[in-house]
Amino acid sequence: MLYRIEDPVANTTTKWDSSSKIVKVIHWPPITTKESNSFAQSEAAWDNAMASAFGEPEKLGTKTLEGVVVEGTRSSYTVPVGRDHHDQPIVVTHEIWYSPELKIVVLETNDDPRRSTTKNAFVNIGRGEPNVRPYQPPSDYIVRKVQMPD
Repeated sequence: MLYRIEDPVANTTTKWDSSSKIVKVIHWPPITTKESNSFAQSEAAWDNAMASAFGEPEKLGTKTLEGVVVEGTRSSYTVPVGRDHHDQPIVVTHEIWYSPELKIVVLETNDDPRRSTTKNAFVNIGRGEPNVRPYQPPSDYIVRKVQMPD
């Protein structure tokens, strides 16, 4: 089993694999205002790239999922007849429900008839400090700390 935990407050990434019993804790440098801006710019560039690949996403409005207000978008594209050995066009649909408050995608669905429908969702969202125990590696694991340079 692989584990990966992002802690935005401590600015760390903690990873471990149950087969190796080694934990790697990566301490990231603080984000500056300039980097924060470049993140917003790269996010906008990603949105533009997705729009050019899939067309402008359809806005689905807002709703509440898991007690969180989310905004939905749907994008789709058509796989033409003959591609992937199909005799009918295939419509692939991608739907995202994003929480601006939490800055996370709460629900993401990808419906591709050639493969299957996949769904990733956050469930049981709590708004307080979490119980840290489930997010800590077992006590007999070796912890290696890595400080990333500024």
